[in-house]
Amino acid sequence: MGSNVDIKADGSGYFARSVVSEPDVVAYGTYSCDSGRSDSWTNKDEFGYPTWFCCIDTGKTFPEAWNEATSTMYKASATIAGGKSVSGGCRGYTRVEVVYGDGLTAGGSWTIRDNGVYIRFQFSKVEGYGALQITSIKWKLVRV
Repeated sequence: MGSNVDIKADGSGYFARSVVSEPDVVAYGTYSCDSGRSDSWTNKDEFGYPTWFCCIDTGKTFPEAWNEATSTMYKASATIAGGKSVSGGCRGYTRVEVVYGDGLTAGGSWTIRDNGVYIRFQFSKVEGYGALQITSIKWKLVRV
């Protein structure tokens, strides 16, 4: 069976395996936005750095009822895809996480969907004396 498998008659042995399939990408796109200039951001992250965030609607919704915890799990990736730098720009960290629409309402029209799947994209400016302005974000949502 090859050099990656060694199983004896008594059931002992070993086998090696590797991931051979691509991730299950269920949604992707480019999100247009306007972060404003990072040198005018007033929000701070937990480390005290200036930060900006947005929530991206992936268009996906969990199949479970609104009052059931889901067993469907997602991971997301995203990156700055467009924008401009000012006075040399800056660098920092991007945080990407999957968040879900939830809440209790008594009617009305709301933009956040119950059980909706969203990506929270956050950039924190850490280095540089210049600034940047984010105008687009490329993102992917993967089922795990």
